[in-house]
Amino acid sequence: MALGLGSALERKEKEVKGLNQELYLSKEQVKKEVELKNEALKQQTSMQQLLHMKSKEFDKLTLECLRLQERNRALDKELAAVELVSDLDLDEKDVLKIAALGNGADNKDTIDVLRTSLVMSNRNYKELMAKYNLLEQKEARHSKKLEKARGKINKLKTKVQELETAVEVKNTEVLRALKASKKTRGGGFIQHGVNQAASDRKKETSVLGLSNLVEALGSITGTCADTAKTPAADIADVVIIDDDEQVQPMMNIRNESPIPQQLPRPGDACFSGGLLGPDGTNRYLGKWCKRKHKNRTAIAQDPSCTS
Repeated sequence: MALGLGSALERKEKEVKGLNQELYLSKEQVKKEVELKNEALKQQTSMQQLLHMKSKEFDKLTLECLRLQERNRALDKELAAVELVSDLDLDEKDVLKIAALGNGADNKDTIDVLRTSLVMSNRNYKELMAKYNLLEQKEARHSKKLEKARGKINKLKTKVQELETAVEVKNTEVLRALKASKKTRGGGFIQHGVNQAASDRKKETSVLGLSNLVEALGSITGTCADTAKTPAADIADVVIIDDDEQVQPMMNIRNESPIPQQLPRPGDACFSGGLLGPDGTNRYLGKWCKRKHKNRTAIAQDPSCTS
């Protein structure tokens, strides 16, 4: 009986050892499973965080896409409005087609496009009318200035013609005086003719200056007629000379005192006085005469051989 109890005890001990071994293995398995569970929970948490971040990014991209789509629709509306304003050859179908560009069946957006194009057209029309009125006013002012300039030029031309006529008359008188002086023996009348010729030269010089002035003003008038933009202030500075005495000569004429000449002797040459040139020097327009000793009486009677 004692042997039976001992063997039963040994069996029980073996069973207990087996159970302990299984318990130990179970505990180890539980530890591993707990570790795996914790790892799975960590992975799940990280995946949830990543999913949350991706969701936020997706929402941002969705909002950006919506914003870009709205911007594209606005650009399409503006482009359609500009097209409607700039293209004047569109018929009714083309207008409706362009107005509905990017709007689909949305009548409200189409009406907005048409309203915007109408506002732009009205603004452009007002700007063009303002520019047209400004240009018309400028053209009227320049036309008045041009008429005034032409009137002044016509007056100057008339004055120049009068001065030229006066110079021709004076030249004729001087030539007559010179012809008469050849028949006169005295030298005082010749000197008077010389002084008169110098005065006429002064007037002729002033007439030439006025002629050049009229030509310059004529060129200015031609420019005004082409562009209608020449200010009248350029021609208003011209001074109309009413008096012949106010004309300033362009050259200084010297009046030298007559040099006393000796009486011609038989066989000598004698010279009748000429005119003064514009530069003050003598122009030898007189006559030389030479007589021999036997023609002494002819020398005394010849009017061209004055002393």
